[in-house]
Amino acid sequence: MSDVPSNLIPTRITQLPVAPVADENSLMMIVYQGNNYQIRVGDLLSVAGVPTTRQVIAGTGMTGGGQLSSNVTLSIATGGVGSTQLASSGVTPGVYGDATNIPVVTVDTTGRVTAATTTPAVISGYVPTSTQVIAGNGLTGGGALSGNVTLAASYSASAPLAGFQTGSAGSLNTLARSDHRHPAVDLSADDQVDNILGLGNGGTARSLVMQPGAVIWSGADGMYVSAAGALGQVLISNGTAAPSWGSALIVSDQPANYVYAGPTSGVDAPTAFRLLVNADIPSTLTGKTMSGSLNTFSNIGNASLTNSAITINGSSVSLGGSVTVTATASNALTIGTGLSGTSYNGSAAVTITIDSTVVTLTGTQTLTGKTMSGASNTFTNIGNGSLSNSSVTIGSDSLSLGGTLTTLNGVSISGSANTLSNIGNASLTNSAITINGSSVSLGASVTVTATATNALTIGTGLTGTSYNGSSAVTIGIDSTVATLTGTQTLTNKTIDSPTINTPTIATPAITGGTINNTAIGGTTPAAGAFTSVAMTTGTITTAPASGNDIVNKDYADAIASGINFHAACRYATTAALPANVYNNGASGVGATLTAIVNGALSVDGVAVAANQRILVKNEVAQANNGVYTVTQAGSGILPYILTRASDFDTAGTGVDQIDAGDFFLITAGSTLANTSWVQQTPLPITVGTTALVFLQFGAPLTYSAGTGLSESPAYTFNIANTTVVSGSYGLAASVPTIAVNAQGQITSASNTAIAIAATQVTSGVLAIAQGGTNSSATATAGGAAYGTGTAFAFTSAGTAGQVLTSAGASAPTWSGISGGTF
Repeated sequence: MSDVPSNLIPTRITQLPVAPVADENSLMMIVYQGNNYQIRVGDLLSVAGVPTTRQVIAGTGMTGGGQLSSNVTLSIATGGVGSTQLASSGVTPGVYGDATNIPVVTVDTTGRVTAATTTPAVISGYVPTSTQVIAGNGLTGGGALSGNVTLAASYSASAPLAGFQTGSAGSLNTLARSDHRHPAVDLSADDQVDNILGLGNGGTARSLVMQPGAVIWSGADGMYVSAAGALGQVLISNGTAAPSWGSALIVSDQPANYVYAGPTSGVDAPTAFRLLVNADIPSTLTGKTMSGSLNTFSNIGNASLTNSAITINGSSVSLGGSVTVTATASNALTIGTGLSGTSYNGSAAVTITIDSTVVTLTGTQTLTGKTMSGASNTFTNIGNGSLSNSSVTIGSDSLSLGGTLTTLNGVSISGSANTLSNIGNASLTNSAITINGSSVSLGASVTVTATATNALTIGTGLTGTSYNGSSAVTIGIDSTVATLTGTQTLTNKTIDSPTINTPTIATPAITGGTINNTAIGGTTPAAGAFTSVAMTTGTITTAPASGNDIVNKDYADAIASGINFHAACRYATTAALPANVYNNGASGVGATLTAIVNGALSVDGVAVAANQRILVKNEVAQANNGVYTVTQAGSGILPYILTRASDFDTAGTGVDQIDAGDFFLITAGSTLANTSWVQQTPLPITVGTTALVFLQFGAPLTYSAGTGLSESPAYTFNIANTTVVSGSYGLAASVPTIAVNAQGQITSASNTAIAIAATQVTSGVLAIAQGGTNSSATATAGGAAYGTGTAFAFTSAGTAGQVLTSAGASAPTWSGISGGTF
């Protein structure tokens, strides 16, 4: 086998049968110095193996161990690590910290305390336990702050004073003021009485106007005042309607159809109630008017009517009859000029048409004696023979319409109104002009030398000699005039709203003048001297000193030192990417992350797309972190591929290289949108080897609506709607009932009708206008109320059987009944 090339020596022999038993006498093949040998398994183990009888023994502070015939476990025994096994940390043994001192300890990376001291406890801004909460007026409880303190309302066991008398402020410091009584309501004061007192509260429910001699009667909605009766009249009930004053007295109810009268005949019979008979009803009504709008008439025959028929065209038609009417035209419809047909009177059908004398839109017709305006009409295809005049005379020549005129005789032609062409010089009276004494025919040429009576003089700012045409002169701009090119100095100039491109303004190149009406002087322009100046480039060498100074790049870079701004990334990872293989490319240039398993890649909950920039910051191998561009988003048949971005594939201090302070803004994602991240690892950095660590630099502000607020749309906060209907609460007859929450918002509002208990009215009298009686008089049992004109009064009680008799404007009185008529 030593002659066999090494690349052909088998390293594995396949398809061998499995040994039936494992025995130390079994033989196996080995290769030594290129030759094959057989060796006993036991001999091999004695040389290179560890005997199974050998043990792992647990030492001090350890447990476990045993022979190597199986797995062996060693562990630290409980309490096995003592002070003798630990190296001294240099800390003085002892107790650190007490009621007035705070322990300060230093711990290393292995968790050992390497230093321990104490520092006095310093507490500021606390409330000492000796301070008390003292219960004030209306409260009980309180005490020192050494424990919980409870304050409670101080309630009096006594009720307010009874009755409605003049109130007092009181002096007790309790919530129920037992030394206080409610003041009475004075109903005589107009400002304490509004609207009308209802029947349920002892009022009249109406605003009454008193009438002397009237009585009060009850309606369905309150009390009413009757009219005053005449002397001797009695009050007669009209059921539910208003009672009335009358002379007849009905002493008892009677059946229907009974009348209070004498017999049907005879005037001497006594008046009594009797049944109504036909004799009491007249058979014929005379001189009566009955309204059809108030009554219904039925079964009235024609004979009962004064007029029971109408006449149409001379024919009489009775009510209920029928007739056919044929129109008779007193003034018949006459057919006029331009129409054909007979006159129409309704007796027969007539057709009216346009006759032949009217012009129609179609057909051939001749118009005679008509005038048509050319300004209002268009005429076409009119032959010369159809015209009265078919020719015109121009000068002495006659020209027919449509003809050609070759010669004009005796015609004057205006050059201002006509264009003449091809006119030879011989046809002109004058065919030459004289210039400076030389005759020049039309069409010829001549050279004219100017003779300047007043020569052209060259003024300030121009160079050259005066010009009179005798010789050539070149006029230029002299050195005192500003030009667009070259270097010049402007002195005492005013420039309004200029656009200056690529200027070089050296101090003190501008020594005076104004820009936008602002004076410039000295080597330093005044503040605001340059306004509305557009520059495409320029150099500012001095650092800004005031708030309105221009900032150069060096100054801005110094402010932003330590932060290297890179192009924003679309997404940032929140966890390690799905399993991938990293290829470092050419020292980082073209480095890729390629998925091991096919599938679409999602970052921060969003599917990525080709060419998007991704900040990869959570890889287990932190050297793989960085900014990548999506080369292949991945699918069911393709893996995702990310390639290092060109501004993050080499290390260095350049703007587009990897360095500590590299800043990236994340523009999208489910959780990291609008966050920013900064790379922390400083140079030197080897791409693909040095770990790259990213820390969050900024995060979006999160706002949420608190109690009583709502947020809609985003970042717009509104007071939460309590569903209370907007409006005014509280009226003359009602008081507002309002509920308020802990935030001071009104959560419900309604009106509650004012209800004054009758027992609360203890002084004054309620005016008639407010539904009262305007009287404090006591009603007599059995008496009647009557009006005095300003108030209600009450009669004394009458005796049984008496009736109330009116005394006109005076108080009514009770009297007995004498006879049947008053």
